[in-house]
Amino acid sequence: MAEGEEMQAFTSIMDALTSMKNMEKELLCPVCQEMYKQPLVLPCTHNVCQACAREVLGQQGYPDRLDRLLKSGGAGTCGVGVGMLGCPSGRWKGSITGQGHLSVFQGGLMCPDHKEEVTHYCKTCQRLVCQLCRVRRTHSGHKITPVLSAYQALKDKLTKSLTYILGNQDTVQTQICELEETVRHTEVSGQQAKEEVSQLVRGLGAVLEEKRASLLQAIEECQQERLARLSAQIQEHRSLLDGSGLVGYAQEVLKETDQPCFVQAAKQLHNRIARATEALQMFRPAASSSFRHCQLDVGREMKLLTELNFLRVPEAPVIDTQRTFAYDQIFLCWRLPPHSPPAWHYTIEFRRTDVPAQSGPTRWQRREEVRGTSALLENPDTGSVYVLRVRGCNKAGYGEYSEDVHLHTPPA
Repeated sequence: MAEGEEMQAFTSIMDALTSMKNMEKELLCPVCQEMYKQPLVLPCTHNVCQACAREVLGQQGYPDRLDRLLKSGGAGTCGVGVGMLGCPSGRWKGSITGQGHLSVFQGGLMCPDHKEEVTHYCKTCQRLVCQLCRVRRTHSGHKITPVLSAYQALKDKLTKSLTYILGNQDTVQTQICELEETVRHTEVSGQQAKEEVSQLVRGLGAVLEEKRASLLQAIEECQQERLARLSAQIQEHRSLLDGSGLVGYAQEVLKETDQPCFVQAAKQLHNRIARATEALQMFRPAASSSFRHCQLDVGREMKLLTELNFLRVPEAPVIDTQRTFAYDQIFLCWRLPPHSPPAWHYTIEFRRTDVPAQSGPTRWQRREEVRGTSALLENPDTGSVYVLRVRGCNKAGYGEYSEDVHLHTPPA
């Protein structure tokens, strides 16, 4: 009985604590998230602190409006669009009246975070924000402008861009024609590339087929040679059977009673019988049945075929600054990165950079189809600064230029 009373008392205490927590939530201002201080009651029965209302009106350019209205004892309203506050439910907005109430009307575009009408535009985040976003300092330090200013700025930009496009319709049409011509060239070039790849793959297939026939012929010749040797061995062993071949002949010789004739016949027969006896005692097939020596190791070839891909242009070369120098001649040395596709030849570009500003930048001088990974540039201007760069080329085209390197030639 005592335990039941204690449990009931504990439950009552927990219910009271829960009710107090819920009550505390009801006493929090939706703007500052703190306990109400001099609350103003909205027509939707929500409340805000008087200080929060004053801060919102101050941000909108009416810092004294709330004080004047409260002192006036309720003479009129602030008017629609002046001193707007949002209902925490996100469905209504209104203007503060002299009695601390709001005139309410249905709102427009709402902030997804606070369900308030958006009134400003954050340039930093590039999104519309509401008053609560600003008050809660969600966008602290960001560039925020009223929606009207953002509207006018974006409208001016859009109008300017649209005017430019409409004023250059001939250019648009010319570019469309150029793109259509590019499409036609792309279709033709793509078809040619397909035919080239198909021809190369067919060539690989022909080489593989020729190699296959050659390997099969080698296996066939080896097989026939072994079969011939095994057939001869079988015939020799069949001659050892009772009454046939060598054994039959030996049996007939043994029946000979004439001693000279027996010796004459048995002299050669004995050697043959001795070899047959040895072969019988140390039997081994004349040829192996295994063709392991004819196995192919195609791991490397399979890897090469798997990695077969379109040729890439060479990567940007790396200029060796330790070996590159300038004196009465400029010696330039470079290398390709470790995993770069090969280059068939290189192009070197160089120009002076110490010319007067009014003369404008000098043009790049170029040396084409340089073989190897070094070059000698003769007769540079003395007492000058040169910038040099190099790029590789192969069947796929030109790669990227290396980083520029600056060299000073000594004075005369």
